[in-house]
Amino acid sequence: MYEDRGVIYYLGFNDPSENDAKLISLWQTLPVVKLLYDGPNDLASDIVSCMNKKGVLTGSGDLFYVKLRVSQNVYVMEVAYRDMVYSNSMNPGRLDKLGEEFERVLETFFGVLALPEEGYLVKIVDGTPEIKRVQNLTVPVKLEFERKLHRVKVLDQTFLVEEGFHDFLGKTVYVNQDMEISPVNFFPDVEMVYKTQQGFFSYRDNKLFSPDGKVMDVQEPFEVTFDGQIIQKRYTLKLEGNILTSSVIGRYRNLLIFASGIIAPLDLSWAMKVSGPVVEWCASADKLLILDLSSHLRIVDVSGRRIVLEKHLPFAWGLATDHSYVYVGVGEKIVKMNFNGAIIEQFDGKNFGVWKNDLHVIKDNRQILRDGDVFAVFEDTKAEIFAKTVHNFDNVRRVRFFDWGIVVHGSVGCWVVER
Repeated sequence: MYEDRGVIYYLGFNDPSENDAKLISLWQTLPVVKLLYDGPNDLASDIVSCMNKKGVLTGSGDLFYVKLRVSQNVYVMEVAYRDMVYSNSMNPGRLDKLGEEFERVLETFFGVLALPEEGYLVKIVDGTPEIKRVQNLTVPVKLEFERKLHRVKVLDQTFLVEEGFHDFLGKTVYVNQDMEISPVNFFPDVEMVYKTQQGFFSYRDNKLFSPDGKVMDVQEPFEVTFDGQIIQKRYTLKLEGNILTSSVIGRYRNLLIFASGIIAPLDLSWAMKVSGPVVEWCASADKLLILDLSSHLRIVDVSGRRIVLEKHLPFAWGLATDHSYVYVGVGEKIVKMNFNGAIIEQFDGKNFGVWKNDLHVIKDNRQILRDGDVFAVFEDTKAEIFAKTVHNFDNVRRVRFFDWGIVVHGSVGCWVVER
């Protein structure tokens, strides 16, 4: 290998021959600069390609600064090299003309440069390099790695994929050989899945299948708890001497949250009215947070069965928490507050989710499903799940959040995603 100023000019098994030395010397006549690029990552390779095309190599040389800012289909560029400076900030250019303009700047700075007719192409096949001189290269040595395709069998389908990380059935797998994926987190032909200490219950066609093979004829339950208790979707409750029926919309620890704004333990031994009809709810430690239809946010101390905060936020529509702060969607704002109700900051946005202790503001009209510190983004039949990692699914019918994980019901069954 022959390297100079951070540029590889020759790569071979033997020392350069006389002909190789002549080719190397031709390449060495081209300028070498140290590129400092400040711009969008997806355009960095285009900038380098333009430089190489016009005979400017990147390595260890004088600083060559490129600043690039892009907005939709226009750009502003600043280029500096030695005592020369170019900027189009007073006259932004069209993005589809960026390459042409940058090439004109390079010719202004460096003149019209002639590339040598040949260079070295190094192909890496199964870890072994194959080296040959070829024409029409824009760098002295170009490395190419063979892209091998591997067969991956998933259920009854076989995929041809390149080596790398791929998602199958909600699971990220590194593929570097032919393989068969065992879909341990996929349940074919079922409508819902519930995790218990015995294993997974599954529901299909008005039947609930237990891990030990028992089959129960039931309507779809709201949930099956970790100890195997079946929670129905509706219950009749007794509240202050009155009898009423309400739908279950959530469970937190041993408490059921009802759509009517009532909370009750799993055994229904008592009931407490904490809000009006519930819009959204979430929880953190011993605190249950409920946003109701009248735009009241209430925080309930579940251990003491008392409301510790009540705050009216007109036009409120969404609620989440990262366990340090509370986030409420109000009008076209996302309000960040502490658990005492003090507003700390506000953000513009049409929707939001909280993930990994960070607020993600959505500024378009995509549908969001939140559950405290995880959320899902829907677009048509596609869903992007922000949980322990990010998962993407297609043909999604519905998504259910549980305290143990997330179930994505698709057209061919259910995927289980770690929370």
